[in-house]
Amino acid sequence: MSLRTPVRRALLEFVDAIHGSLEMEELGERYVRCIPDLVAANAYGFYLLNAPSGALRRVAVEGGVERYVRRYEMNGFRVDPLLRSIASDGRPICESQLYSEGEWQQQPLRKALAMRRLVRMLEAPIMSDGAPLGTLFFTRGPDEPPFTPGDLQVLEVICSHVRAAVRHALDFQHAQQSREVAEGVLQVLGAALLLSDRTGNITFANRHAESFLSYSAGAGSQRDRVLSALRSNVNCLTSGGTQSALSLVPLEDAGRQGQCLLLKSVRIPGNRDMVATFIHEQAATGLDMGHVVDVLPTREREVLELVAEGLANKEIAQRLFISPNTVKYHLKRLFATYQVTSRAELLATAYASKLNGERVGLLPQDPLIP
Repeated sequence: MSLRTPVRRALLEFVDAIHGSLEMEELGERYVRCIPDLVAANAYGFYLLNAPSGALRRVAVEGGVERYVRRYEMNGFRVDPLLRSIASDGRPICESQLYSEGEWQQQPLRKALAMRRLVRMLEAPIMSDGAPLGTLFFTRGPDEPPFTPGDLQVLEVICSHVRAAVRHALDFQHAQQSREVAEGVLQVLGAALLLSDRTGNITFANRHAESFLSYSAGAGSQRDRVLSALRSNVNCLTSGGTQSALSLVPLEDAGRQGQCLLLKSVRIPGNRDMVATFIHEQAATGLDMGHVVDVLPTREREVLELVAEGLANKEIAQRLFISPNTVKYHLKRLFATYQVTSRAELLATAYASKLNGERVGLLPQDPLIP
């Protein structure tokens, strides 16, 4: 199809505008702003069709008399012969192609709109998989020149681009809705949940998790420890090739000594770049280290169990009737055994050794999570 230079320029601007739209409302606004440069009319309409009900969903209308537009949207479209034609043929059409002037004025549509004389109309379908997804319509006064074959040719090009832009906008809308539903579900989980990328940058935190990350008096260091544990877990997943990683963060604020945060990070199936981390608060004494009985010497196992209770070196020495230096000696051996450099890593690694091949409960109300 050969187009005049001004039309080609206007078409390029139109295509650039509508394909830059992500949301349906924005697409409608750009459409009615650019379309007058391509098809001359005194009113423009852009609608989507609701497949189950057949009702119209207004995307954008410009230049029409509102009372007639409302009547068309409520009932008029049901007796619109042009709409029936484009739905079956899938091509733009104007009233002069179907009817003489006298026949056109006798159409039930005129009565439905309560118009003295029906305006000239041009309609074009937005097709998807052989079915009408929406419609574009244009009107001119009954005494104005009719639409031409050139208008219909331009509209065929316009419709192909509008169809693609509508599909993109609907896909974006569905993705947004799915994300909102998913985030709503994650918000009501009975556990704190973080979603992060492969470098440990947090992309989502539900309300439970935010309570561990908020800045408040004395909470800054806790936030830093949680983020450090998260990065450690993520690094373990990405560099170690494991499916899950575990870290413990001791709670040091007043009234919570002896408690810790247990962070379990897992890969999300089907998404190599996303990691889910569950955070569970529990008493350190709740960490069962019985599985190390056959792995560690008796004294090292006793030291490990007291470390799990949150005791300091002096307190461990008093409980075991040994010197603090002896406690340090056994801790060094434990660090070497588990190849760690801190108490938190020691507890996490020792506890994780129990979980190898097991299912681990992290949600407070649900004892097990795969």
